[in-house]
Amino acid sequence: MSERDMVVESFLQSEGQINWDYRNNSITIPNLFGHLTYNTKDLNDYSTFILKIAKILSIDEETGETVDEVLYYAKATIYGGVLILEGGDINNGTQGFSSNDFSVEYQDLDGVKYVLNNGNRTIYLSTDIDEEMDLVIYFEGDVDNYEMGGDPYYSVNSDLDVSLNIKEEIISRSQMKFEVYPNPVKDKITMDYSFLNSQNVSITLSSIDGKELKSFKTHYAKEKVNYKEQIDIGDIPNGVYFLNIKGQDNIYRKKIVKN
Repeated sequence: MSERDMVVESFLQSEGQINWDYRNNSITIPNLFGHLTYNTKDLNDYSTFILKIAKILSIDEETGETVDEVLYYAKATIYGGVLILEGGDINNGTQGFSSNDFSVEYQDLDGVKYVLNNGNRTIYLSTDIDEEMDLVIYFEGDVDNYEMGGDPYYSVNSDLDVSLNIKEEIISRSQMKFEVYPNPVKDKITMDYSFLNSQNVSITLSSIDGKELKSFKTHYAKEKVNYKEQIDIGDIPNGVYFLNIKGQDNIYRKKIVKN
């Protein structure tokens, strides 16, 4: 299994929560993306995603806990209608890496791309549409040629309060329809969806940190057939959740508000 496959497999098994150690001369962070959502009706919405690559300085053999030195980081934050991108090489290239090895890319609704390798950038988001809007922020990087008394150890981990998946979901996302309403919801919410390709799907509800709370249905969805499912979430506490459809290759998420 290639190093990229190892990262992707770990990423999928943990449903987007990366916490991965790797021992070799190089690692490649595949095309990951943070899927940040903000509501133009409430500019105080706060979403953040942080991806870090660290060198492991020591490992406690009994507990498995590590002492890390962060080498690269990428952070995207939405607050008050403003998107702030931060990131780059913590050590300014002194560890033998190029600052171009790890970057953050944001694509807005008009297709304009912003690429950041080091420093920070502030982007003012459109607030003239009274609805929830999704932004996609890409994280990609290569880390190699670092010697640490023999074989180096690396740690890749993320801190997030948003949904996350590999970049390949962008391709698949265009191959399906997925809508939920009403949102916010009091008790019953309708899912309206269809796929271009037939596949087995399951419907679940998860917390904002990705923990599955309820499983509603598993069935075989035929290609180009429109499905409407009414889900009762009246028995869960008020808060923010993800309503998920897990297909053959991807998990599709919609953030919902229960009130």
